[in-house]
Amino acid sequence: VVQGGGDSAKTVSILQYLTFIAALKPKTKILVAADTVPNLKDGAISSFERYVREDFIEHLSDYNKADKVQNFANGSAIKFKSFEGEMAAGGAEWDYAFFNEANMFNYDLFWQIQRKTRTQILLDFNPTSEFWAHSQIIKGQEAQYRDKWRHFILDHRHNPFLSEEQHKEYESISDPELFRVYARGLTGKVTGLV
Repeated sequence: VVQGGGDSAKTVSILQYLTFIAALKPKTKILVAADTVPNLKDGAISSFERYVREDFIEHLSDYNKADKVQNFANGSAIKFKSFEGEMAAGGAEWDYAFFNEANMFNYDLFWQIQRKTRTQILLDFNPTSEFWAHSQIIKGQEAQYRDKWRHFILDHRHNPFLSEEQHKEYESISDPELFRVYARGLTGKVTGLV
């Protein structure tokens, strides 16, 4: 569970991690999920193309644009996908699943995908307010997740690729709730304020 403030590099870091795994472990099936196709394209796919693909180019083979699948020379694949509902998520098996901006997913959809994921599930989100990841996973309301997760909190200070000016912008946020969420990556109560 990776919660983080603005420009904390959480999505890019997770995509780098998953791409590294796909390159090392032949025939690994990885899902990168977003709540909608536009968010998938503007978020995870854009981040992959901008920050990750070039570093792993020697391990990649073709990219199926229609199916949004990045294939690897060793038979691994990363599928970028959005789901219309939990019933559409129940069929495929995955080795790894990444829920990009997990707070945009409903819990039932997450549950359907996690039950068919065999190795590891990753979540990232801006913690504008508590949602099912906090209640079901972190606070342990769902017994099946107890003692099976790690929680990371990141913020812009963890991203060495930002300019000093960009860091200063986050440090100068005057609203305390917005500062808490976007400058420190801590869970806030800003739903409806943004």
